[in-house]
Amino acid sequence: MPAEPIPPDYTWPGFEALPKALQDYHRQFFQAVAQRNPLTLREYRRAFRALYAFMQEQGLGDLKALTTQHLEAFQQWGYRRHHWTPGNMTGLVRTLRRIGHFLKRRGVLGNSPFEWMTVVPPQQAVKQEPAQSLSWFRAVRQYFRWLKARGVSSTSLANYLRFLRRFQRFLKTEGIAHPTQITPKTIERFKAYLAVYLEDGNQPLPPSVQQASAWRAEGFRAWLVREGFVRVELGPQQVSTNSGVGSRPARFRRVVHEFLAFVGMRYHPRTQREYARSLRHFQAWVAARPKGKRIRDMDKLTLEAITGYQRWVNTAATHRDGSLLNQPEKEARLYPLKAFLRFCFRKGFLSEDLRRFVVVPRREHKVPKRLLSAEEMAQLLEAPSERTTIGIRDRAMLEMAYSGLRSAELLTLKVTDIQLEENRVFIRQAKGEKDRVVPMTSATRYWVGRWLQRRPEFCRGTDPETCFLSKHARPLTRRHFAVTLLRHTRRAHLPMAVAPHDLRRITATHLAERGAPLRYIQALLGHTSLKITTRYLRLSDAHIKREYTRSHPSNRRERHRVTVA
Repeated sequence: MPAEPIPPDYTWPGFEALPKALQDYHRQFFQAVAQRNPLTLREYRRAFRALYAFMQEQGLGDLKALTTQHLEAFQQWGYRRHHWTPGNMTGLVRTLRRIGHFLKRRGVLGNSPFEWMTVVPPQQAVKQEPAQSLSWFRAVRQYFRWLKARGVSSTSLANYLRFLRRFQRFLKTEGIAHPTQITPKTIERFKAYLAVYLEDGNQPLPPSVQQASAWRAEGFRAWLVREGFVRVELGPQQVSTNSGVGSRPARFRRVVHEFLAFVGMRYHPRTQREYARSLRHFQAWVAARPKGKRIRDMDKLTLEAITGYQRWVNTAATHRDGSLLNQPEKEARLYPLKAFLRFCFRKGFLSEDLRRFVVVPRREHKVPKRLLSAEEMAQLLEAPSERTTIGIRDRAMLEMAYSGLRSAELLTLKVTDIQLEENRVFIRQAKGEKDRVVPMTSATRYWVGRWLQRRPEFCRGTDPETCFLSKHARPLTRRHFAVTLLRHTRRAHLPMAVAPHDLRRITATHLAERGAPLRYIQALLGHTSLKITTRYLRLSDAHIKREYTRSHPSNRRERHRVTVA
């Protein structure tokens, strides 16, 4: 049976000369998305045409032959051949990701390289000299094209334009004719200018408007640097040597140690370990670079090294088994790097804040499609055996976790922080170094009391302050608690596995379904805002239907019977 032809609007001259495999990919894709917005279909056609032109030059006849190196070469080809900007490339990469995801979901492609595709800056962008011929109008026009490609709304674009006009008036007073002459010192003078600036009516600007104007100016200059119109000149802080014979740039390893010491004074020990682990990955990547590009002093920490490491994390970093990093693991490696660059800028080791060039893709906060109901949660609580000391300990732990405690708070809970007479538990120095009080139910009080009576059996002559101990008189680990929870989930014959953090979501959902105010749930869970609390809720369909029927005005009206003749 002959294949159904593609609508002529989504082909181009010379399409029939393409290899049959590429035509098949094109046909399958556009037959499936034919009902979408015509503007979106034009973006797909433009992406296909550019990619196929590159593949023809490279002698590639099938999408399965593409690799990550091919896609990076394709972007450099677009920069040279079609004079694309990184803003144009951002929209094209987003479109190719959608195409690759669609073809993979349909089973046409296996491991699609489009999923790991990231925007690669032009090779000459960082080394390019400032373009003195770039006018303010041309720079703002290209900047707004880049903002549109990133999905900025028209309302936000109008705000950007208003703030940039204020910045342009300041540049005229400074005698700066070209945007490429903007320096970090210019931004600092602009902030001081905003403090004394008067709008129409001789009214000073509100602090929020001053902050937004300075932020827009910094973002505009960061875009100029990213596009290559402004050259980043790193001026590391000059520190004296011990011998006093002159000065030299700060050593990279010593600055890393100073940063970790700074983190150790401000953050939780677990956060300190995560930051240290992430910076060890960065140092290992630096050590594996060619000999002339290794970073020993801070003057070697360039924008090219930052973007190269970011590209390696997003596309090539793997585990020991060869699997690629998932999105949370990429965030765990890039966020500490941003904090390190900010520390270097504030301490004077770098004259440019390079953390703006570390782009971490946003991750969707997904709640499990289904959580345990109240009946299933009762089965899980009754799964541990009441005849053994370990079973009583596990039952007390599950009851405490069902009260809304984090797993780290549960495992580090002290015996002295439990007040059975008052039916409450003190959580000290939790996430964000905040204290809070969590009430206990009667069942939680009963099982925690039974565990405290049997707890001396595990102490073995010593009495650590931690409430929940292993049979070797040691505090339990997060791994131990997760395995224990999984074992009791299977013993209760539940239809799904339950992670330790799911118990907090279950607690919040059950309280919300029974009418508890969100402010109470927020205080119970220790959240800083209601927005975080709402992410935890996963209301059941029956509860939503019941509340809709009870609250909707139409259900309170008198029903009218319609007689049909």
